[in-house]
Formats: sequence, C-alpha cells, structure tokens
Amino acid sequence: MIDGTATATVTLSASQTLNDLVSAINGLDLGIGAGTLYDGSTYRLLLTSRMTGRASRLQVDMSNFGISLQ
Repeated sequence: MIDGTATATVTLSASQTLNDLVSAINGLDLGIGAGTLYDGSTYRLLLTSRMTGRASRLQVDMSNFGISLQ
C-alpha cells in the first residue's frame, strides 16, 4: 500500500510468463488482484485493489526493469 504498511517482492525467472506473474501476485494475500487484459494486440497486466478508499492505493515500482506502466 502507498503508506508502506504492506510491501511485497515478486521474483520471476526469464522463462516464466505473464500468467505466472498474475498467479504470484494473487498468491500474496495482500488485497491486490491481478489479471490479464487483451487489448486486441497484446496481453497486459491488470492490477486492482480489493479494498476501497484512499488508504488502499497501490504503488508499483518498475524502475529496475526498464519498462513503463500505462
């Protein structure tokens, strides 16, 4: 969560897939849901909070991976 009360790290190998990442995130039991979204040309990672309100905001740090979030 954005206030730092809950953090998690997911580590994947180069051979693992987007579905593996989704399963790993959903297995964290942190109130975060993950899924895939097909936009007509590619699959994308979809993250949602299972909680409501300002305190349940998500912060995702991808800075070490050279990819961006859209």
